[in-house]
Amino acid sequence: MFKKDTLIMALILGVSIAAVAVIAVLIGGYPTWPGYFLVLLFFLGKCEKKKELLDVFLGGAVGIFWALGCSELTNLLAGALPFAAALGITLIVGIFVLAALNDVCPLVFNNFSFVYYLIGALFTPQQTVEWLVSLVGFGAIFSAMVFGGMYLFLERPAKARAARALEQSEQKEEAAA
Repeated sequence: MFKKDTLIMALILGVSIAAVAVIAVLIGGYPTWPGYFLVLLFFLGKCEKKKELLDVFLGGAVGIFWALGCSELTNLLAGALPFAAALGITLIVGIFVLAALNDVCPLVFNNFSFVYYLIGALFTPQQTVEWLVSLVGFGAIFSAMVFGGMYLFLERPAKARAARALEQSEQKEEAAA
């Protein structure tokens, strides 16, 4: 059986993703994945407070730059080594350093930076500027739509129901007294 809240959340996500995709097409076809990932990784990472979006955002920006840096390192090494060797060395060093830096500065070198790095590393050529624009612009639009929708259609009605239930409970206590 479907839960009402799950269906509402699915509709909020579907409408928000579609709206951002349409906006992206209308303004010239910017990639949208960094903006979507901001909110989706927030939920997948089981973040509980909206301020934790900052962790996802900072990790995302670091991951996008990390993908660019690793791409440049691969190209540099490929001048002296076979491409497969250059790629292998870059991946080993890049992943090792990114993971190790998590102990030093977990705010920016986190699981989210790793995910953004891995996705960004799949694309050739790198679109660092476009991805950062998407992370900031589409991330803000998508976040506002999703969290605004959650407030309007899930949180606010739940608070109203709780207030009515409390009021009814108090009325019953007064009537019994």
